[in-house]
Amino acid sequence: MTTPVDLGRPLVRLEEVDSTNRVAAELAAQGAPEGTTVVAEAQTGGLGRLGRAWSSPRGGLWLTTLLRPPAAVAESVATLALVGGVAVAETARRLIAGPGPTPEVRVKWPNDVHLNGRKVAGVLGQVHPPGVVLLGVGLNLNVFPDDLPAEVRPLATSLAQEAGRSFDPEGALGTLLDELSAWYGRWLAEGFAPVRRRCLELTATVGRTVWVSGPGLDFTGEALDIMDDGALLVRSGGRDVVIRAGDVSVRAR
Repeated sequence: MTTPVDLGRPLVRLEEVDSTNRVAAELAAQGAPEGTTVVAEAQTGGLGRLGRAWSSPRGGLWLTTLLRPPAAVAESVATLALVGGVAVAETARRLIAGPGPTPEVRVKWPNDVHLNGRKVAGVLGQVHPPGVVLLGVGLNLNVFPDDLPAEVRPLATSLAQEAGRSFDPEGALGTLLDELSAWYGRWLAEGFAPVRRRCLELTATVGRTVWVSGPGLDFTGEALDIMDDGALLVRSGGRDVVIRAGDVSVRAR
């Protein structure tokens, strides 16, 4: 069995940076070992999927972990983004657990985590040759609506906002690195299968009506499954379509 990597060692701490992914890419080019993690208190140029801006004010967890997976990187990055999604979802579940109703934490394909129906985190997997994947995580920890741009406030939330209390950033960082290490270790040892199972247990996408958009894509269908390579299987107009890139929006029930 493959020995799990202890992610977060070494840990590079920054007060403010344009992007932890950029710093991690520079460290990767210098030969930094697997597990090197860059964490910042704030980002001024954080990125989400498809080059979109990601608001990263103080109060969140903003980090990038450097991975050197043994499998072909081009085949690994989609499943690794879901490894990150499951790890972040488990982190949120652990941190927010307590008396009262259990908050609903869900993984939305391909890289978002939702808490009580709103986005609380995002994961970005980027190939950085040769043989490197940068796994960026943004988790709204102690972030409140006034900290975010007006256009995203109705769609986003934070652990503090949902729990009605603040969280210790160091404890949250430790929990997140533990979960990332554990799930990446399972991916190394067992492949994508256990990650896929947990994705399906926590899914906010499969079994729902979705709108798929992007270059050459503009249709509505039913999300049927997450495939062995991390792609989403959608049925539309009587045919099954495999989605590996693009936007997938869950439609209201």
